[in-house]
Amino acid sequence: MSILPMSPSSRQLSWRDSQPTLGRTECSGPEGDHSEEWSEGLMSSQTMAHWEEIFGGSSDCVKIIDLFGCLRSINSAGRKVLGIAPGDQLGMPWLEVLPSGVRDSGLVAVRDVRNGMRARFEGRTESADGIQIWDNVLTPIFRAGRPAAILCVSRDISSLHSNYSEVRRLSETDELTSLLNRRGLLTGVRKVLNASGTALSAGVVLVDVDDLKGINAAHGYEAGNRAIRQVAARIRASSPPGTVIGRWGGDEFVVFSDGRTAARQLDLIEAKLYSSLRASSDYRRDCLVTATVAAAQFPTEGSSVDALVDAAGRKLATRKPAWRRASRRGA
Repeated sequence: MSILPMSPSSRQLSWRDSQPTLGRTECSGPEGDHSEEWSEGLMSSQTMAHWEEIFGGSSDCVKIIDLFGCLRSINSAGRKVLGIAPGDQLGMPWLEVLPSGVRDSGLVAVRDVRNGMRARFEGRTESADGIQIWDNVLTPIFRAGRPAAILCVSRDISSLHSNYSEVRRLSETDELTSLLNRRGLLTGVRKVLNASGTALSAGVVLVDVDDLKGINAAHGYEAGNRAIRQVAARIRASSPPGTVIGRWGGDEFVVFSDGRTAARQLDLIEAKLYSSLRASSDYRRDCLVTATVAAAQFPTEGSSVDALVDAAGRKLATRKPAWRRASRRGA
């Protein structure tokens, strides 16, 4: 979707803090704009007209920006998106006409290009037509071996972004249960763990469907699929809001809970799931569906999702035999 990686330091610079460097005072003042610095041997009016002729009919938003961050040329598509009328004089700080939410990323990109590098950042605009996603690619224009100006091409990638988001959603969803699959679960939980570190109170509950292999053998794989869907529905109904639920794989499910009361929540979730799954959970009388439940807490029992699942799995393994005997007795 992009020809360049996202600028790595986009979170390290603040647009507000940078205004004395790339702000309005750098583009204009009592004596006018920096016309001498801009025009001195770099681009004549004829050259600028040539640029506008080349990019005038493009559906991309094409701009030429000077090294002070001031907008010097823009095609009609760019004027429409940024709300600049055909008769409006240019020379204003380009970052100031961008939506406020992307100015920091734009600042990093401009500074990278001033140092002779190409840069890219993603932007958003909102209009009556909805939200548009833009891929902004900035390339230095060199003169005498040094950056002299910036060519910025902004392309509307809204449809690609939408398609990518849908593909990603599908890649992180379990087809059988519509819960998150292992990939989606890992992605969501790792974000929480990485953001909060060891200060986070959190944990997982591991749910393992009992004797799924036996159900498949006795009643067929469709019966096994029904058992999986049934357990998934009971897990979803028994889990409080804010928990992350996913199918870990095969006959295993994971419920992730975080927050100050995570330890207590884990106990409650574990007990509630046990009661729900031990209740009358057979979709047909000759096929009783049960599951085994165990919990593990972060970070005392594991510092990663895999470690937590392993810890819960060890507890679960000690409970399986006793619960299977209880199931046979009709408990």
